[in-house]
Amino acid sequence: GILRDTEAGPPPYDMAEEPLEFGAVRPGTCEGCDIINDFNGWIDAFRISDVARYSSSFSPPTTLIADANAIGVWQFDETSGSIAADSSGNGNDAIVVSGQWRSACHAPSEIPTEALVCTIDEESTDADGDPITYTFAWDVDGEDYTDAEATTYEGDSVPSEVLEYDETWTCEVTASDGDLSASTAETHLRPPGVQPQLSTGAFGACFLNSSGRIQCWGDPTSSWPTGITSPSGRFVSMAKGLWDRHTCAIREDSTVHCWGADDYGQSSPPAGAFVSLSVNSNDSCGVTEMGTIKCWGRGGSRERSGTFQSVSTTSAYLVCGLRMDGSLECWNYGSTYYPAATSSFYPDGIYEQVAGGLSFSCGTTESSGTFCWSEMDTSDVWGPYIGDSIEFVELSVGYEQACGLQAHGEVLCWVNSPTSGDWHGTEFDPPGDAVFETLSVASHYGCALRNDNVIVCWGDSRMPFDVSDIPEL
Repeated sequence: GILRDTEAGPPPYDMAEEPLEFGAVRPGTCEGCDIINDFNGWIDAFRISDVARYSSSFSPPTTLIADANAIGVWQFDETSGSIAADSSGNGNDAIVVSGQWRSACHAPSEIPTEALVCTIDEESTDADGDPITYTFAWDVDGEDYTDAEATTYEGDSVPSEVLEYDETWTCEVTASDGDLSASTAETHLRPPGVQPQLSTGAFGACFLNSSGRIQCWGDPTSSWPTGITSPSGRFVSMAKGLWDRHTCAIREDSTVHCWGADDYGQSSPPAGAFVSLSVNSNDSCGVTEMGTIKCWGRGGSRERSGTFQSVSTTSAYLVCGLRMDGSLECWNYGSTYYPAATSSFYPDGIYEQVAGGLSFSCGTTESSGTFCWSEMDTSDVWGPYIGDSIEFVELSVGYEQACGLQAHGEVLCWVNSPTSGDWHGTEFDPPGDAVFETLSVASHYGCALRNDNVIVCWGDSRMPFDVSDIPEL
C-alpha cells in the first residue's frame, strides 16, 4: 500500500445500528449513493481493526491474522455458500450477497529479494598440495543459465529479479586439478494461489504446476488430433477433453487459451474473463467472471444465464452447471441420440461439486452422499455410494469409472455399473498407502499427484504411455 494523502477531520458518525457492507455500496447507505456500486475484482481476505495499523506506505501481508486488535477477519475459505465466517473469535460472520466464489485468488506473493548464491566455504588442495580451482554452472529446470554474476572468486550468484516460483535451480561446482568432481545444491520456490492440477485424456495427460506452467505427455502418434502438446505461458487452471482432441486453460489474466483440434471451433474461445472450464471431445464450456456459462464448439456459441460457480460437460452432449446456491441444472445441447436433460436425471439436493465423463456424471451432495447418473436413461441413477459418512473434496469421471479424493488424501474409485453394495472398483483401484493432493481419471486409467510431489498413474494395458513417460517434478 502506498500512502497518497492524509486528511484531518471529525470522527465518523455513529453507525453501530447499521449493517456494515464491504465489496459494494448500496443505495441509501451514503449521500449521493443512488445506485449499486459493486467492487469489480476479487477479495481474498478482509480485516477490520480497532487501531490504525499503518501510518505510512507498507507491504501488504499475504495472510491477515486475527490478533487482539482484530474486530473481524474474513478469510473466505468456504468456497461456496452464503456465509463467510469471522475467524477473529468475535462472532461477526458475514452474509455473502450476490457474490461469486473463486477457488484460487492470486494474492501478492512474497518474492525472494536475495540472490541465490553458490559458494565454496574454504579453499582446498589435493593430496599433492596442488591448488584446486573451481568453476560454476547453473541450470534452471534443466535449462542452462549463463548470466550468473561472479561475486567472489569462490562463488557465483543468480540475481533475485530473475527468480520465479516453483523453479529448481541447480548449481554444479567442478573442482579441478586434473581430476573432476561435482556436487549440486537445489532450492525450490513455490507461490500461494495456483493449485496443482492434473487433466487426463485417452491419449495423454497434462499437469499444471504451482507456478502456472503446463507440462503434457502421452502418445503424439495417435491418429486423433490431440491436445497433448505443452503450451507456453502461465495459467491458473486447465481442462482436457476425454478423447484428447483439444485442451483449454485459463491464463493469469483470466482469458482462455485452447490448443489442439478446432474443426468445430472448440479451440476458439470467446473473449472475456473466465473462472473455470470444462472440455469434452468437440465442445468447451466455461464460467465467466459474471457467473454465466458460455460454451463453444460443435453445439455452436451459446450462453446460459444465471450465477454459476462451476460447469461440467460430458462427451454425450450433457452440460451441468452448479449454481452459487448449490442447486444443479443440467441440459442437453442438441443431440438427437439422447433425451433432453431434465431434473429427473439427477437426485434433488444441494450439491458441492459435479464432474462429467464419457456418458455419465457424478455429484457430491451436501448431506446425502455421492450420486452418479447416465445421460442415456432418466431412470439410470445409482448411489449414494457412501451416504454421508465420507466426503470427497474432488471428483473425476472417465470412460467407465470415477474416482473421488478424500480430505485426508485417500482415493476411492468405482465403475459406472456397480452392483448393490459393491461400489468400490475392483479392477480400477489406485495405489494404496499413499496420500494424494489432486487426481484425474480418463479412459481406462487415472493419475494423481502424491503429497511428495510425484505423479502416480494406474490402469490397465490401454494406458497410453509408459510409467517412464511420466515427468519427474
